[in-house]
Amino acid sequence: MQEWNERLFFLINGGLASEALDPVFLALSWLGEWAVALPVVAVLWRVDRGRLLLRHLPVLAAGALALTLATQAAKDHFAAERPLQHFEAEIRRGEVRVRTPDGEALRQRSLPSGHAVTAFFFLTYLSLACRAHALWALPLAGAIAVARVYLGAHFPLDVSAGAGLGVVIAGCACGASALRLPRPAPR
Repeated sequence: MQEWNERLFFLINGGLASEALDPVFLALSWLGEWAVALPVVAVLWRVDRGRLLLRHLPVLAAGALALTLATQAAKDHFAAERPLQHFEAEIRRGEVRVRTPDGEALRQRSLPSGHAVTAFFFLTYLSLACRAHALWALPLAGAIAVARVYLGAHFPLDVSAGAGLGVVIAGCACGASALRLPRPAPR
């Protein structure tokens, strides 16, 4: 598993490397830093002038708290190294190169990716609440996760675990929303 994780990391981090793509992946990564919540809130507001947003906002807030606590607990439990830590000796010997186009040398715990958890939570929730948006929301979540590998911040396993955690929390939150909050009356 570790060999697969490392090979896929270098395929994305080095194999896709392009100065032209760097700004795209930097922007995608920025979206995963809670900025992804903004288009979700905007879509929920636009759907029916805020009624849908007001219905979902408490559940989104509770889900955001749950994802923050779950992500930190998982990072503390697994204590996984970031790519720069994992390959530190090989980097010093000049055997491998880990690209970090954003210039950040992240050293704190890596598993799961917080960006992937956040992106998959908000965008999966939106896809479940407003199914028509799944066609762009879920690929965007995937692109945010890949961006974290491209930027050298995470291994593929980190973002996969983050995606899974985000989807589970979104599913639970959406289920709670359907159970506890009344549906808006049809017009």
